[in-house]
Amino acid sequence: MRFRVLSTRSIRSLAVVWSLVVWLLLLVPGGQVEPGFGIELPEWLAPWADEIIHGVLFLPLGLLLRLGAVAAGRTGLVVGGFALVTEASQLVVPGRSAEFSDVVGDLLGAGIGWWLVRERQPRSDRSRESE
Repeated sequence: MRFRVLSTRSIRSLAVVWSLVVWLLLLVPGGQVEPGFGIELPEWLAPWADEIIHGVLFLPLGLLLRLGAVAAGRTGLVVGGFALVTEASQLVVPGRSAEFSDVVGDLLGAGIGWWLVRERQPRSDRSRESE
């Protein structure tokens, strides 16, 4: 027996709200926020700070889509499309730019979120899911 605090519909609604929050954060004009949101990374991670931030922002989206019973393939399409929209939107924002590596960070972050939920499910639930 599974205990669910929120309905699937509510979780999907949270995913939409989180997406809007992420989109607004990624549309802040360059120079108004400290690079990497002020987070100091070890020197060996510093070159990928932007991609790491993107991954961290998209991880909850993958998690929410998984909790909202969205299949892996559909999650990839939704996140990929959203990542492209956020990058295209940044083309019109002063001090921002679109980068393919950010899309990769977005997809990796969402994929990790989706996987984390899957790994927490009992094996019997996972076997039913693949049928």
